[in-house]
Amino acid sequence: MSHAAIYLEAKKLTVVEQTNTLLKDVSFAARAGELHVILGPNGAGKSTLIRAMAGLQLASAGTVLCAGCPIGRLSVSERAVQLAVLLQQQWLDFPFSVQEVVTMGGYPVSHSILDTEASVNTLDHALETFDLLALRDQDYTRLSGGEQQRVHLARLLMQVSSQTRALVLDEPLKAIDLSHQYVVMKQLKRMASQGLAVVVILHDLSLAARFADCVTLLKQGSVIRTGTAQSVMQSPLLSDVFDAEIRKSKDAEAPLFYVAG
Repeated sequence: MSHAAIYLEAKKLTVVEQTNTLLKDVSFAARAGELHVILGPNGAGKSTLIRAMAGLQLASAGTVLCAGCPIGRLSVSERAVQLAVLLQQQWLDFPFSVQEVVTMGGYPVSHSILDTEASVNTLDHALETFDLLALRDQDYTRLSGGEQQRVHLARLLMQVSSQTRALVLDEPLKAIDLSHQYVVMKQLKRMASQGLAVVVILHDLSLAARFADCVTLLKQGSVIRTGTAQSVMQSPLLSDVFDAEIRKSKDAEAPLFYVAG
C-alpha cells in the first residue's frame, strides 16, 4: 500500500440510528494521489460512510479526520475549502442556467459568485471538461438526469483549489451515459494524479477495476477488505460480498466483471 499522506480518514467509525447499526467499527483511509473506490451491495453503508466522512452524519463512535484534523473542529467554510463533496441526491428546483449552477461551486473558494475574469476561465474549463459548453445558457431544470449530474460534477470541479485535500463522490455516474462515464472517471483519475485523495462510490465493477488505485468492500456496515484493486477484486470475494456468482474475464486493457447465469 502507498505511504502517501492520508487526507481523509475514519477510525473505528460506528453509526447507529434508532436500533439500526448502519456502520460498525469501520476504519478507512483515503491517501493523496489515489482514487479510492468503495463497493458493496445496496444497504451496505456506503452512503452513510460518505456522509460521516463529510461531517454530515453524526457518528455514534469513532472519529473522522480531514488532513489530520477532526472533521468536527473545522468550520463549514474550512470544510468546504478542504473537502469537496458530491452527494447522491441533489435538490435544485430553481430555473438557474447551467453556468449559474456551475459557478456556485466556486463560492467556498472565492466567497463570491461575482463574475470575474478568473472565475470565467475556471467556469469555461469546468464546462468543457464535462461537455457542457453547448448547454451553458440552458435552464438546469429542463435538462435530462444525466446532464444535470454532469452539471453538478462541473460545479464540484469549480470548488477545487490549491487548498483542497479530498474529493468525495457518492455514485457520480448516476444516469450518465456510457461515453460520459469514461469522461468522468478519467477526470477523477487525473485529479487524483495531481495529488488529491479521491473517494468514489461505484456500482460498476469493471470501471472500478479499470480506474481504482485502492478498493474498499463494504457489506452490512462492515469493511470486508481494503487493498489494491488487483488484490481486492477477485471473483470469490466479490461473489461473497454481492451474494451472486461474479466472474471475471480479461480483455486487452482491464478485467471485465459479470454475473453468471
